[in-house]
Amino acid sequence: MLYVCVLYVCDWLYSLRLSRRLLRAYVPLRSAALVLTMASPVGTVASLFPMFDSKDPKKSCEEKVRRSLERCGKVRFLVEALEKMGCPLPKDYIQCAECSDENGACRGGFGPFGENGQTGIVICQNSININEGEGGAGQTAVDVTLAHELIHAFDHARAKVDWTSARHHACSEIRAASLSGDCDFKREWDRFGGFRDIRARHQECVKRRATLSVSGNPNCTVDEAKAAVEATFEACYADTAPFDKNP
Repeated sequence: MLYVCVLYVCDWLYSLRLSRRLLRAYVPLRSAALVLTMASPVGTVASLFPMFDSKDPKKSCEEKVRRSLERCGKVRFLVEALEKMGCPLPKDYIQCAECSDENGACRGGFGPFGENGQTGIVICQNSININEGEGGAGQTAVDVTLAHELIHAFDHARAKVDWTSARHHACSEIRAASLSGDCDFKREWDRFGGFRDIRARHQECVKRRATLSVSGNPNCTVDEAKAAVEATFEACYADTAPFDKNP
């Protein structure tokens, strides 16, 4: 980041045309800053310019997941929290796959896969780049979605969650919507093109997103999903584990 700042300073000084001596130093100084930027941990071309990701949807998704695991602080914190609980993520725990949702609203999922009930996370490679109504796309979408699903994994690891129970499911969805960044101000603004009243907007968003997710549970109706969210909201919204407070 320091080297990127040096680049901006170099260009600003050059624009001022302060002196011939400074202008002679501009080219080598800027070149050195550019080299250091590209060589720094946050300076690879791929990390600075996600546009260079693979055009293949699956590979592009996998690149974003890798970048999220390496560079997203919230995702890394959740992975470390699982490791401290004795639940390190298996190598293939996170998969990129096509999702059947025609509207592109589904970004990912967590659940038991396989006959033995093993859990896993799926990132929807065909919808993470769709921005319409979903408050962000691309790398941001993967960061938030992965954090969301990792909170489900954390809940599953620390408690005997019955995912067929509307209340159990609702509690985890409330926590995931609240703590993942899914209801951050900017994402809500992008979803609705701005809004007038921001009072209690975060809680409103969490309830809406949680109800939407629980409604997809085949074991409950939409009305049951709404009732479960309302019944568990106060306690589950206040539960910020493994974070000290809502990040």
